[in-house]
Amino acid sequence: MKRVLFGSSPLVCSNGYIPARNDVYCPDNIYGESKAEGVRIVRSTAGDAFTWSIFRPSSTWGPWFELGYLHFFQLVARGLYFHPGGVNIVKPTCFVGNGAYMMDKLFQAPPEKVHGKVFYLVDYPEHTTRQWAETIRTAVGGKPLWSVPMPVLKTAALCGDVAKLLGWKEPYLTSFRLNNMMNGGRYPFEPIEAVAGPLPANLADGVEQTIAWMRSQNLLPESQTRD
Repeated sequence: MKRVLFGSSPLVCSNGYIPARNDVYCPDNIYGESKAEGVRIVRSTAGDAFTWSIFRPSSTWGPWFELGYLHFFQLVARGLYFHPGGVNIVKPTCFVGNGAYMMDKLFQAPPEKVHGKVFYLVDYPEHTTRQWAETIRTAVGGKPLWSVPMPVLKTAALCGDVAKLLGWKEPYLTSFRLNNMMNGGRYPFEPIEAVAGPLPANLADGVEQTIAWMRSQNLLPESQTRD
């Protein structure tokens, strides 16, 4: 065995918190605790027997994705997505093709550039959720997107919470989803950029490939699946 990539998660710290050092852990759920413990085991046992790195993938999207961001694409395509107020939120995400490319580069890089280091897999340059949604809307030829004031969204989210308690399995908006929409941040992409260089797909490329796959799987509204 010559080289290993260990898969971790940004959730070794609470969602949205970016530690100043890669050996700081403050998870707020069992999943994050398990990932933090995995990293501790790697650091304490791997040593220099082989070249190893740890990667933390940001929210990954693209062909073959399910739920979460698939739902986001479908909402934009149907004209049901709305911007939360006038806020521009940078959401660290990674197109799946870029993620695979970055992992391959970690395997190929000289050992001294990757050994014992932690890399966040995130698209660069960064983009806001608004830019992402507008790119999707343009790709599917959807209706112009709209913004909703935050007080209205908070009220709607509380109504969604109540609906979920009453048995509605997937309300359109809940406090959890609203908090997730508003939760942005910036993962340090400079280390992986130094290894991988320019990524093969920009935001528009990734959206185009994803929309093409969704059309092939009949995952878009009928009016947007016709040639």
